[in-house]
Amino acid sequence: MDVPIGVDLRPKTIWMGTTIPGKKMIRVLMPESPGLERANTLLAFYKDKPDTALITVAEALHHTPERGMSGPAARDIGKKFSIDSMYTIMYGAILTDIRDFLKLRFRAKGMSEAQVSDKARLSQALEKGNIDYLINYLIGALDALSRQKIDSRDDLEKSVYAIRDVATTTSKLTCRAGPEAWERIMGKQDDMWR
Repeated sequence: MDVPIGVDLRPKTIWMGTTIPGKKMIRVLMPESPGLERANTLLAFYKDKPDTALITVAEALHHTPERGMSGPAARDIGKKFSIDSMYTIMYGAILTDIRDFLKLRFRAKGMSEAQVSDKARLSQALEKGNIDYLINYLIGALDALSRQKIDSRDDLEKSVYAIRDVATTTSKLTCRAGPEAWERIMGKQDDMWR
């Protein structure tokens, strides 16, 4: 089954509610800021350009291993977990929050875990700049990661940083001024996350 095409890159108007996706993501990015400032920042990310929203996702993913412990995903509350599932329990909520932010911001559905595991197709999409595929990939990859058993912090970092790198590249590809202008503003992608 192919990925649904038609990601909506236009800015969104979102009414702030109690369950708006992205609240945990903003808490990871702005841990010391008051709640109202975080809420206003989150609303701005929904209205901002696609490259800004995607680099925000990349930055949140970069900080997730050290600041993202927020408990299990809502679908996992009440389930019995073994000690082997510790990282899934600790990071499930932030991963699904970022996934849901992307779903709502870009009006995208994501893709199945089988499609996410097709690395050849991901490489093609990165080479061709297939933004629809890449955004759906990010959503599917975050969903798959939030569901799988993560054995160690190293495994968590490796998986999260791989998704972060795809988000960074997708941000660069969505920049209206072009990848060269994006690099002038943000710096070289290879040096960004050191």
